[in-house]
Amino acid sequence: MQKEKTKMNRNKKVEKIINEWKRCVELYKNKKITVEDAKKIYYMEREIKLSSKDLKYMYDDYYFRNCVGNKTLADKFFELKGLNVSEYKKLPLKLANVKAGDKVLDVGCGRGVIIFQTANLGAISTGLDFSSDAIRIAQSVREMHSSEIRNRINFVLSDCEEILFPDNTFDKVFLLDVVEHLSNEEINAIFLEIRRVLKPNGLLIIHTSPNGWIKKYGYLITFTISFFLHRNILIHPRILELKENLYYILHINEQSILSLKLLLYKCGFRSDVWTQKSKIGSRNDNIIKILYGWIFDHELYALATPKKQM
Repeated sequence: MQKEKTKMNRNKKVEKIINEWKRCVELYKNKKITVEDAKKIYYMEREIKLSSKDLKYMYDDYYFRNCVGNKTLADKFFELKGLNVSEYKKLPLKLANVKAGDKVLDVGCGRGVIIFQTANLGAISTGLDFSSDAIRIAQSVREMHSSEIRNRINFVLSDCEEILFPDNTFDKVFLLDVVEHLSNEEINAIFLEIRRVLKPNGLLIIHTSPNGWIKKYGYLITFTISFFLHRNILIHPRILELKENLYYILHINEQSILSLKLLLYKCGFRSDVWTQKSKIGSRNDNIIKILYGWIFDHELYALATPKKQM
């Protein structure tokens, strides 16, 4: 009985957030959203731990055409048939070192930019996403390519917690700009599925942003310094972030180096996790420089391989 009551209360809170978001998104699209509007969303989201499934309908056509990166990047995506790459995806592609004939999976593929890149390199490339709008857009861009490229591309509408492929199928798995959109329970389920479908010598490549420690510690440090310098910073940065881009509500679980590494370890991966500018792992690095990077560097990357079975 208590469980049912708790579930009902949670559902009411989720519904309340969604209704407020629906109201605000129209203001946002017309550039009329105010700090007060963003504040309401901020205080509502603090009341409950959200999952990607709670917010699934927000991953719509407007989001994929206007809010992934930005509208300019989206326009270029269509103009160049998906072969333009944002700065943050260039490094994962380089690290993956995809070869012709590799089997590649992109979990949470969105518009499919990674899939078009890897297929162009000769890889057999599959993109998964739970958004029907994302898959529809990706399929429409796939049709712009030659039959040779199209034959190497497959897009699947799927809940990413259940990857419908046999064990040990893929050489490379990408998980880019997805982790921050998932609850820890969802991350665990997806990591376990990725480990299952990844070949024993396969590679998982992750990018997530922003580094969770920016908000946990960086903002506190900034606020403290600003207070002592008598600067008038009284609005929480998350509120300003939501006002600037309301779709940041979809960032429900931002990771740090340590939290991401721990999640990967628990799911059977060895991993290197680092921020974009720090040089984690070098014994010659100054400890202050490393700690500064852990807290203030914005982008988080990871390379992970399955731990050997005993």
